[in-house]
Amino acid sequence: MDNNPFFIAGGGLVVGVLLAVAISESRANSKISAALERAQGASAVTLSEATQSLNERIGTLEAGLAESTASAAASMEEQLAALQQDVSTRFDAVSEAASAQAEAFQAALSGPTPAASDQTPAVPGDATIGMQTSGVLSVGETAIFAQGAVRAFVSGLDRDGGAARLSVNGVSKAVSLGETVAVSGSDCSIGITSLDSEGVIVGSDCGMAQAAATAPLPPAPEDGYGPGTMAMLADGALRVFVSGLAGDGSSARIAINGIETQTVAAGGSVEAMAGDQNCTVTVTGVGNGMVGLEGGCS
Repeated sequence: MDNNPFFIAGGGLVVGVLLAVAISESRANSKISAALERAQGASAVTLSEATQSLNERIGTLEAGLAESTASAAASMEEQLAALQQDVSTRFDAVSEAASAQAEAFQAALSGPTPAASDQTPAVPGDATIGMQTSGVLSVGETAIFAQGAVRAFVSGLDRDGGAARLSVNGVSKAVSLGETVAVSGSDCSIGITSLDSEGVIVGSDCGMAQAAATAPLPPAPEDGYGPGTMAMLADGALRVFVSGLAGDGSSARIAINGIETQTVAAGGSVEAMAGDQNCTVTVTGVGNGMVGLEGGCS
């Protein structure tokens, strides 16, 4: 029985089947391993490529950011340089203008002293010299002369044109700076001695002849100020520049805290502002090539 051909054949068949299965499994395992290796290789290649692409993108972004930062910095530097140049130019222009104004003002205040034979007002031929003057008047105010016989109402001002419209005893007259006009019904005249942003100063010789006949001029000062000099009054609050003197000792032309001049009769006073103080300058006398000046503020 042990040597039965059927058993031997069956055993051989079993061994063959097992051997075939073993070989198949081995081949399958080899294929699976190869497939896994290929998959791992492909994954590694794909991951490497993705990493390289990502690195390239990051590099591109960094380069673009660096370029943008450098461009922005350069633009900012250019703008700052242009702004600095503009500010410097404007400052230089303002400084030049201020220097020119200061030089003009200094020249007006410290000009050469006229000779003794030329003791005349700074504006030759000014017909308002020797007139009595009002204070600074605005539109709607009235200057009164000759003890009320002459009244000049200020109805309008043309500062750019250097003129004013006055109603003199009810008669309207346009008067330019330095000009005099006759007062109707009399032998006297009226004019404008000063016109600026503060207002107008009106002058008149009406009543002066009668006053001169009844009252002598104030005496000539023994110690005063000559033309071209500056008087510091009221503890320096008033800076009075003497522009000129009338030859007959009747008046003086002065500028108070500025370069605008006005004529003040001997013995007369004018009002002025020094900051927030109300001040008065009085011409105490004119003669001997000098003018006496007094001033006070409150």
